[in-house]
Amino acid sequence: MIYISIVEDNDEDYLNLKDSLDRYVKESSFDYCLTRYLSGQDFLDHYPEGQNNIIFMDIEMPGINGVETSRLIRQKDDKAVLIFVTNLAQYAIQGYEVEALDFVLKPVTYPTFRMKLSRALKLALREQEYVFKLEDGGQTSFLNSSDIYYVETYGHLLIFHTKKGEIRTYMAMRTLEHIIKENNIHNLARCNTSFVVNLKYVTKISGLDVYINNDKLTISRPRRKEFLAQLNLFMMNGGK
Repeated sequence: MIYISIVEDNDEDYLNLKDSLDRYVKESSFDYCLTRYLSGQDFLDHYPEGQNNIIFMDIEMPGINGVETSRLIRQKDDKAVLIFVTNLAQYAIQGYEVEALDFVLKPVTYPTFRMKLSRALKLALREQEYVFKLEDGGQTSFLNSSDIYYVETYGHLLIFHTKKGEIRTYMAMRTLEHIIKENNIHNLARCNTSFVVNLKYVTKISGLDVYINNDKLTISRPRRKEFLAQLNLFMMNGGK
């Protein structure tokens, strides 16, 4: 599933983009979810963390403009593929400041849109990672696999230690292992019966101890060989 956001206050321009997207989907057949936002502030207030692969960002909008909105988005999300939509090509140069992939001039024509979206999809699919949907006390959290430091069992719960803090959810460790295997989540590996760690954050291995940032966990003897092999393969692939 590819999540696409269109941040556009003008109805005609939005419908033009949506029609182009619908036409592209009919030709290419991929699953997507589209959400429209009417302003930069609307997008910031309802930013769909973990569910944003491609963003079409209008530059000239009332209130906070598209460039400033993008700067604020980049503080929390450096992976979403950003495409500016503008009336004036001179604004497009500002896209480099926020690592925008490209820009589209209004009025949008389908051949141009198709070329830009094809490029964006290739990058988005390469950057796409598994997003966990976790239920925690009646609240639903969407969590990118790269934001997990490690996961531990606690009774009938799993505790996800993440960049956002702890998230507790009712899930069996075997269920988590199944998700990891079925979705080829290469950065998560089990080091003992109670812990799954994110190989991205391994800072040190000492005997049977593995350090995740400043936390020391134990590698069980039966799992040590397999765990180290997974870690070596992860590093050889550039940490991906």
